[in-house]
This record gives sequence, structure tokens and C-alpha cells, in this order.
Amino acid sequence: MNQQINSKVIIGIIVAIVVVMGVVIYRSATAPSTGAVAAVKKTTVPPPSLPTEDDLKKMREARKAH
Repeated sequence: MNQQINSKVIIGIIVAIVVVMGVVIYRSATAPSTGAVAAVKKTTVPPPSLPTEDDLKKMREARKAH
């Protein structure tokens, strides 16, 4: 039981990182160079080392809502 939950959390974190990277790449590809820098700064301030518990809760709620 516990291992299942852990693997789901790990997969969720990986998916979240991939989504964030995709958004950053998408923004930098579509926006003018100054806009791209601003978009990247917005997503990296404060610099996220790992998503916090609040971020994970929001992501889970967002997933449930879909």
C-alpha cells in the first residue's frame, strides 16, 4: 500500500516537472526574447528546488477537477 502511494507521488512530481519545463519552453519559443526572459523569471522566482506540499495539493486538486 505504502509503496503504491510513493510511486504515485514520484510519478506526479515527474509529471509536474515535465509540465513546468514544457510551459517554460513553450513560452520562450512563442514570446519575444524579452517576454521569454520575463516568463522564465516569473516561473523561477523563488527558485523552485522541489514543489512544496501546497503546490502538490493544488496540482492534485486541479487533476481531480478535470
